[in-house]
Amino acid sequence: MKSNSKVKKKLLIAAVAVLAIVVAVILVCAAYLHAGRSSLRGQRSRNAEMLYEGHSYMYDEDNINILCIGVDARGEADTVGQGDALILVTLNVRDKTIRCLNINRDTLAPVKVFGVAGKYITTQNLQAALAFSYGSDVADGAELTEYTVSELLDGLPIHAYVTLDFDGISKMNELVGGVTVKAMEDLDRADIRQGETVTLSGEQAVYYVTERNSASEDIGTNAARMDRQKQYMCAWCGLLKEKLKRNPLKIWDMYEQMSGYISTDISRTGMLYLAWKFAGAEFTDDGMYEFPGSYERENYYDEYIVDDAALKEQLVEMFYREVE
Repeated sequence: MKSNSKVKKKLLIAAVAVLAIVVAVILVCAAYLHAGRSSLRGQRSRNAEMLYEGHSYMYDEDNINILCIGVDARGEADTVGQGDALILVTLNVRDKTIRCLNINRDTLAPVKVFGVAGKYITTQNLQAALAFSYGSDVADGAELTEYTVSELLDGLPIHAYVTLDFDGISKMNELVGGVTVKAMEDLDRADIRQGETVTLSGEQAVYYVTERNSASEDIGTNAARMDRQKQYMCAWCGLLKEKLKRNPLKIWDMYEQMSGYISTDISRTGMLYLAWKFAGAEFTDDGMYEFPGSYERENYYDEYIVDDAALKEQLVEMFYREVE
């Protein structure tokens, strides 16, 4: 009897020890994720309340807005490049949804202009892509682009940025094992024909996402490229979600693999928090939005003019909640 009692006592002690370890791990993870969420709290919306069609709306503080900037410098050491692709990714941690706003690089928006010596001169309505080029380095360019996009969106808060050099698209494609698309148009440099289904190689992915005929006399050649970017990113994000569902910690390894091509102000705890939330969030093609507006051409360059009334409706839909 005494022997059985000792065995039971040892088993009880072991069970308590295991339980204590499990609780400790849970608490550490909770603290880590809380730190990650806290690191992503940026400025508040300039317009916390908005009146639209007789209804009152409040900015949804459960949104986390990450500005993703595709930079066309392609490794050139003597230039910062332009923000040639601009996508605002919004993760709502309460509703577990992901929405993306694909911002046309030709959109006229407030851009801070600096002289050769780096001295601020003025703020002008220029193509949004130019904001990045006035930065003294990548981080500075990203901050200037955040300002431009935030002003364009009526003071919307942006909590973090991620920049990707276009040379890194090939590596990004490899991270998810290649993205399969049904080609939306002929792309000779990628040896792709419209209508064919192809799993893109790294080089093909670069051309599929970046190629456009900027010398064309047609207005708005960036629109077709944005359609391809939307198609590619929707497929890529779906593959990424599956990987992160299996192991959110893989986000750190992925970031390391993208070293040299990617830059961000998101902390390691912030990355893990976003990976965990992203893996459990809903994301569909319907969650990809574009600015309402129209093209004009001024002195050879295309300019995309935003429809302010339609934009306000879109802001309400994407970022605000109706006050009951």
